[in-house]
Amino acid sequence: MEVKCPTACSGAGAATKVKGGQLHITMWNAQYLVGRLDVRERGEVKRVIDEMGLLSAQAQQLKCPVTSFDRICTFRSHRLYMLYSMKGDIPDDERSRRAGMGVVVVKGMLKVGAKDLFFRQLDGSVHEMSPLCVLDFYVHHCCQRNGLGQLLFQHMLSEEGLCAHKLGYDRPSTKFLSLLEKYYGLCKFVPQANQFVVFDAYFDNNTSNSNNGSLNRRGRIPIISS
Repeated sequence: MEVKCPTACSGAGAATKVKGGQLHITMWNAQYLVGRLDVRERGEVKRVIDEMGLLSAQAQQLKCPVTSFDRICTFRSHRLYMLYSMKGDIPDDERSRRAGMGVVVVKGMLKVGAKDLFFRQLDGSVHEMSPLCVLDFYVHHCCQRNGLGQLLFQHMLSEEGLCAHKLGYDRPSTKFLSLLEKYYGLCKFVPQANQFVVFDAYFDNNTSNSNNGSLNRRGRIPIISS
């Protein structure tokens, strides 16, 4: 079963309808989680984030989760994109949604944040860099092989105003690397001791920006969709 929570959780961030309105993607960060939720909502959202983080860690065979409610609240640059659908009769007004009518079914998550990295190139030279990195990426096992991962990833690119080759990737899984090669043509990189992947195209100023999607909208808060 997917991770479920009351519809009040859908109001934590600014939601955008995707795939014909059947799915929604919302972005959660410390500003939303700390500043805009009451105690009950915060508890529900914490449960969802922590559970998805644990499932992601288990899928990647990590000793401990890299995504949790507390970590997002601590690292202010981190942003968590959540893909979900809604079940039940979902009211249009904000007051009814916050009352918890209906059910949100979380299907996937993607966390990004800036990281200070030391990157060693083939010639042995070391460069210090601070790219935006994909720190965690997980689609629930019940929902895989339906294109949801690429949908979530492309939405993030559009919101951040970046191309796939201009990101760093923390320990990307084989499935994620396959997605990046299939949809974005990314496959060449120099392996690093820290297990971060920065593709060769990151350093190529002539690389096309065609996979950028829409312009950067992170400075504007969209209207929450029901």
